[in-house]
Amino acid sequence: MNESAANGRDESAQRDHPRVTVIVPTYNRAHTLGGTLDTILAQDYPADRLEVIVVDNSSTDNTEGVVRAAAARSPFPVKFYRKENKGPAASRNLAIREATGDVLAFTDSDCSLPRDWVRRGAELMADGVGLVAGPVRPFNHPDRIPSFFAHQTNHSREDFIYATANVFYRRDVVAGIGGFNENYGAYPWGLPVGGEDTDLAWRVKRAGFRSVYAEDNPVFHEATTVSVGNWLIEPIRAQIMPQLVKEFPELRAGLWNRYFLSRGSAFFYLLLAGVAGGLVTRKPGALLLTVPWLLDQAPMISRDVGKPKRWWRIPVKYGLMTERYLLQTAASVFSSIRHKTPVL
Repeated sequence: MNESAANGRDESAQRDHPRVTVIVPTYNRAHTLGGTLDTILAQDYPADRLEVIVVDNSSTDNTEGVVRAAAARSPFPVKFYRKENKGPAASRNLAIREATGDVLAFTDSDCSLPRDWVRRGAELMADGVGLVAGPVRPFNHPDRIPSFFAHQTNHSREDFIYATANVFYRRDVVAGIGGFNENYGAYPWGLPVGGEDTDLAWRVKRAGFRSVYAEDNPVFHEATTVSVGNWLIEPIRAQIMPQLVKEFPELRAGLWNRYFLSRGSAFFYLLLAGVAGGLVTRKPGALLLTVPWLLDQAPMISRDVGKPKRWWRIPVKYGLMTERYLLQTAASVFSSIRHKTPVL
């Protein structure tokens, strides 16, 4: 084959199958990471156009062993880096520096990917497109049913968060604007602050690049059990939203009725009004305002009203959820005042 023909074939391959680096940050998720890597290894994408980078935030479990085992059977490179736990933004930036792909595909170490996930995301990277995002749908692994104290992500529509559980970027675009903002790091107790994914996406859009939402290219996020302490404190992350909305007002389109974090948070303000009104007026009718929130949270007790009946768990669960919503309310109200941008 002459040189011009070889160059033409390379250009065609680059156009049809750009080089892709799949980036997976992780921390103490060896039990789910193996499944995530299995779904990456099964991608229907040319092996010579694909690589995986796993960045470990100083896990204390068998994370490295899981990655090494996957690398041994992988048809494409699987790279492993270990670093101090400074949050996922720093981990992803390390991976970007080491990546060889022209397209960066981000997911999390508790996600499962359809076999055509890489191909569908990469083929949407047309001229002028800076990022491609898709749904993040919840699921429960049949062998790892989580406890009540679980973490799970659900982005079933285009909410303009652009979660890094399912997003593709052009590497040159991300590198050109400085990558993820590492100020969105982790709290002293280790919980990620969050917001770095949304911040990066909107900076890419502000730089003049289009975003594409691929409704038919989901990933599936597994519900995983977390410690009671982390579960109780997690709602403090709501404090980041007023800051993001102040910086990117377009985010309001993804809020519930433009001002509320979710329908549940809006209903919780009704609950607070009902309780306060009942105490002030001494009229029990005010407590009717608590009903929307109580009904909105009812799915969490579905296992307790059937057989075997565990009625005692119902008030306990409502009490725990009340704590979470109170903390979320306090965090969002404080941040809304601080940033002079109401997000409730």
